Amino acid sequence: MTELTPVAPFPVDIESEPKQAAQHNTKDKLRKVLTPLAAVQKYSAYTFGVFLGIHACSVIVVPSLPEFVASPQAKQEVFEMARAVYHHIPGYEAIGVVGAALVHVISGVAIRIIRQQFKRKKAHPQPRHPSPDVVKDETSGDIGLGGLTALLGMGYRRSIISRYVPGLSPLAFSGYVLLPLALYHVAKFRLLPASVDGDSALVSLDYISYYLNVSRWGKWGNTINTWLLLALVWTMAYHSVSGWLRFNHKYSLSWKKAGYAVIGTVTTLAAVAVMGFKDRFHLLDKAGFMARSFTKYAKAALW
Repeated sequence: MTELTPVAPFPVDIESEPKQAAQHNTKDKLRKVLTPLAAVQKYSAYTFGVFLGIHACSVIVVPSLPEFVASPQAKQEVFEMARAVYHHIPGYEAIGVVGAALVHVISGVAIRIIRQQFKRKKAHPQPRHPSPDVVKDETSGDIGLGGLTALLGMGYRRSIISRYVPGLSPLAFSGYVLLPLALYHVAKFRLLPASVDGDSALVSLDYISYYLNVSRWGKWGNTINTWLLLALVWTMAYHSVSGWLRFNHKYSLSWKKAGYAVIGTVTTLAAVAVMGFKDRFHLLDKAGFMARSFTKYAKAALW
């Protein structure tokens, strides 16, 4: 007979296989929910992006051109043509602008909530250690567009946002910042004129000059409105460019640098256009019907 020898006992986890199966099922369910939500978020962003491109061309790109290239009348005509697209095409503003924006925001918030809930269920009670600031994965959302260290060739580091609010990426944070800026912009240029005159048909490029130069709070209000407008442009540019790169899996440093170039160009053009609108104010009529209407619009706002 073979001699029996003692062996050291070791624990057997009988429930390990059921646990693994349960985790696998949870991941499958999560994937089934998140995949269509991500598609909805992506294509609603593209839908809104059509409006955004048209609008940006008419209020940023063309107005930033010098007058020997495009006269004030030509700039206003471009603005009118662009506005005709999203104001007069039946259903475009409701579906392609407001609807697309709402769907994008709601789907994005839903994705974040679902992921957070999944992480909480998956998490084990282990001691928490701070995540390293240096990030080697260029696809990580925590690095945003890489920041200054990436541009200087010093590698990727976690963004300040992700360091102080774990799980919140710069892309998501820019979206949350964008919401109040965009709502204020809509209120100032769409809702307030409609509340005063019944519609916003009188709004033109000249109204932007009034917006930047007429405020119930005087120069302080004008300064706030100017910076809010530039902040809106920069945040929208950052969110749009970052989102497009992530949607299309463009994670390399060269793409991130290209993203910064686009953001910088758009913001610079916006600054040039804003300065042009401010400087042009002294040429505008201050006593006519349009002037009185624009003044009422501007002073009806919070700032």
